[in-house]
This record gives sequence, structure tokens and C-alpha cells, in this order.
Amino acid sequence: MRLKVLLVLFLILSYSQNVGSSELHGLKINFNTGFSYINSKDLNTVTQGMNAGYGTDFKNIHMPMLLNFAMMLDIGRSSIGIESGYEFANRSSYSAIYNSVETINYSGVPFGLKYQYELYKAKHLAIIIDAATGIMFLGFNMNNKPSIAGDEINFNSYAKAWYLTSGIGSTYYINDVVGINASFKFRYSKSSDFRYSSDDGRHNSGDEVRFSDGSHLTMNLLGLQFLLGLVLNWSL
Repeated sequence: MRLKVLLVLFLILSYSQNVGSSELHGLKINFNTGFSYINSKDLNTVTQGMNAGYGTDFKNIHMPMLLNFAMMLDIGRSSIGIESGYEFANRSSYSAIYNSVETINYSGVPFGLKYQYELYKAKHLAIIIDAATGIMFLGFNMNNKPSIAGDEINFNSYAKAWYLTSGIGSTYYINDVVGINASFKFRYSKSSDFRYSSDDGRHNSGDEVRFSDGSHLTMNLLGLQFLLGLVLNWSL
């Protein structure tokens, strides 16, 4: 909570200082793709449990793919706006015990506020630091597709997570409108307890997801992000 309050105050102060010293001069849109490197112990506890109980060969999930979108207003050397995106990891493995294909899907949709500041700006190159905070809407699903006969078994759950990211990047402007950027970020985030999003015959929608030892399913999304993408910049 303290981090969120400090970041909001930081954004307000930066906005006020820049408005007083320079005029609004641009609209910036970022499209990025890359990957996250996360330390999700509980997520990999699920894959390890599947391997032990179903005879599958899931590998640990540490590097979900990541898409990111941001729309920002330039105010002097600062930019303030909103961001969203999509983080996902999908794995499938054959179960020789049950003669079926098991699939695991993880997804995260962030939505938050973003702030950027240009440390250095030349004709074609800019060095930028940024920070963002908001909410991630998380989904974790498993399904079973028998290869011979039988009904599919679906497991669907959801959770939320507050996140904070901060990083540094660079943008090379091909012309006044289009640029190519690369960035490296650190993210702090941990989810709430996951809950079932639908009835499956054994669990009711809204029930907490628990392991056999009674512990709750959560995800630690602390980690690093690496992004490459495009910047579109219009003067106002």
C-alpha cells in the first residue's frame, strides 16, 4: 500500500512540475513483445504434481511470453499514461497412465498507470526510465482430452495481483513518427488466492483452490521482463 501511495504522489508531482515548465507536445503509443522471467514456485508445484500423478513430462514454467501496449502523453521530458497487455504460457504433455493429453494454461492481463522520463535525448536516440503500477487479472486452467474415449475434464481458476514494475530502456527513432525500442524491467507482484471460476462437479465456483496438504494456490510473479517493440509518436 505504501508503495502505491508513493508512486501516485510521484506521478502527480512529476505532472505538476512538467506542466509548469513546458507544454504538452505529443501522443506516444508503444507496442512491445518479449518475455518475463518469473519465479513461480506454486505454478511449478502444479506441473510437478501432474508429472507425479499423471505420468506427464511438463517442464517448469519460468518464461511466459509477454505482449505490452501503452498510450502516453508527452509533457516535457516526461510521459504519463496507461498500459495493458497479455502474459501467457501454454504447455501440453501426454499422460501414458490415463492415455490422454494434459494441457496447462497460465495467463495474466495487466492494467495500470505508467510514467516515463527521458534521461537522455538526441536526434535519433533516447534513454528512458519508467515505472508502472496496477492490477493483473490472472487465469490458470487445466484440461484433459482423452485420446480414445471419455469426457474432457476442465479446471478453471482466477486471481488478482497488484504489480509494480520499474526499468530502463532506449528508443531509436527512425523518423519523427516511428521508433524502435528495447527495455529491461523488474517486476514485483504476488497474487491473491486462486478461486474456481466454474463448477466442475467436485468444486463450486468461487471456492479457493487448495493443494492436497491444504495450502492455497497462489503465484509469485516476481521477476524480470525483456521487451522489444515499436514506438509511434505524434505531435499535438
